[in-house]
Amino acid sequence: MVNSSYVGRRSRRGGGRRPAMFPVDMWSMHCRVVNEANRTNNYAEAAHRRFKAELATGHPTIWKLNESLRMVQHTRDLVYEQLVFNHQWS
Repeated sequence: MVNSSYVGRRSRRGGGRRPAMFPVDMWSMHCRVVNEANRTNNYAEAAHRRFKAELATGHPTIWKLNESLRMVQHTRDLVYEQLVFNHQWS
């Protein structure tokens, strides 16, 4: 799976590799690391950490999951509204 998705499968005729499913520019973090830019993973990991803290359990019920998703979305909506409001009056 990794080879076909990111590297490309070997051609059956021995002439190198077929193009990968995802282009290197799409998934490679090399340029971001060299330029000391933020990586998407940092934001995703922070969101997962906040969500996990909201759940407060490893195996939530569907009801607890739903409640937690609503709380996280509500918090995000409030933050977004504050950003929009502050931007309009700056």
